[in-house]
Amino acid sequence: MLESITLWCRGLSTGAFALLLTVLLALAGTAFYEIWRALRRSRIIEDTPTSRLRSAAQGYVELEGHGALMGGLPIVAPLSGIACLWYRYRIERRRSITDLRGRGWWHTVQKGVSDGLFRLEDSTGACIVDPDRAEVIPSLRRVWYGGSDAPALVLGTHSGGRPSFAEYRYTEERLMPGPLCALGWFKTVGDADDSLDADVAALLRQWKGDRAALLTRFDRNADGQIDVEEWARVREAALQQVMKERAERAAEPETNTLVRPPVARQPYLLVAGTERAAAHRYRVRSQLALAGFGLCVAGLLWALGARLS
Repeated sequence: MLESITLWCRGLSTGAFALLLTVLLALAGTAFYEIWRALRRSRIIEDTPTSRLRSAAQGYVELEGHGALMGGLPIVAPLSGIACLWYRYRIERRRSITDLRGRGWWHTVQKGVSDGLFRLEDSTGACIVDPDRAEVIPSLRRVWYGGSDAPALVLGTHSGGRPSFAEYRYTEERLMPGPLCALGWFKTVGDADDSLDADVAALLRQWKGDRAALLTRFDRNADGQIDVEEWARVREAALQQVMKERAERAAEPETNTLVRPPVARQPYLLVAGTERAAAHRYRVRSQLALAGFGLCVAGLLWALGARLS
């Protein structure tokens, strides 16, 4: 078999062989990047101290607790109909041989991801988790096949195997209630320590967005401009409104939230399981990526050797 592959490689045109090398190089580069990425996340999880919700500092934290549904309408995975904390799904359709055109055997006809809020609880308190743009490693992933792209018809179709006659493939990932490790930006809404200047600046930007209303309210001399004296009145009005809103919020209970960090180098991770299990998952990813990198490099060297020999 190896001899047949070698003959096939030698028989490729120059363009086809260059394409083969490009694909192998791209795969090797992707695997190498994943090695570094997964190792870095594993180290971040291991090196970031786990905080308790009651004493967590404002900013980037690691939390470990129990993921739970919030009250109200549940989050329901659209394909399986199972209530969960978060889901991601994809429906793909098998292409006919005449319609491949180099775009892959399956193509996506529908996909989606959950953005519903859920709770993270520990023995000291709770916070609301916003999974928007989080990197989620879910509790489970299921792939099955069927004959329709309608989610209502998916249940009861072929499961597990890969029947040759199935036209559609369904993939669903779910984060279920249970142990959860989370790294993100912890913020208490209603905290009096929030920057007053930042709130005033945000309100001023909002007012500037409606210039007509700003001129109507503060342009005393009707010259179509906000001069220095008038701008001082604008800032004073914004300050008074922010202070009033803060006084109204002071009577409301504070709400702890976990969201995507404002700094790109701080990953937003939601991983099913404990802190130790989360770090282990990323180490396994790194090892798999290393194996893939080794295979790609070996394939690249073998292809060059077969071509030049």
